[in-house]
Amino acid sequence: EIYTLSLHDALPICEEICEVVDISQVQLREGRAKGWIKGTDIGYGVMGYKAYDVARLAEKINRRRILRRLAKIPTVEI
Repeated sequence: EIYTLSLHDALPICEEICEVVDISQVQLREGRAKGWIKGTDIGYGVMGYKAYDVARLAEKINRRRILRRLAKIPTVEI
């Protein structure tokens, strides 16, 4: 069977994926601008993303956030 999603059906799926991986639409746009993720214009100025790519972007953003926090921790020489 072949299933097709209308724009109306696809938007809630994208929003749900973004919510699950804790990533905002702003972060998606920034990731696209930096070349970290590719989006497809699905019409009316709305970008579509593959769930796998969104998850990888979220992982990259979280990794960078953790590294920034670790860099702020002072080290003690023994």
